[in-house]
Amino acid sequence: MYIKQCENGDCGRLFQVNEFSAKANPATGGTPLLITCPHCRLSCAGSEDFLYLTHPLSADEESSLSRT
Repeated sequence: MYIKQCENGDCGRLFQVNEFSAKANPATGGTPLLITCPHCRLSCAGSEDFLYLTHPLSADEESSLSRT
């Protein structure tokens, strides 16, 4: 798990990313999988080795992390 900031200049919000190994899944076939912002739905390429699940942070979490 890690925190990522959305790459969309109009959004820029923080969100949680959980990554899970996709190596055992032949369906991924070497295609980079997507990391999708849960706020604006912008997607960016991740690694072909991981499946990504994203979650918005609570307002308190986002506020405290934005100030650091």
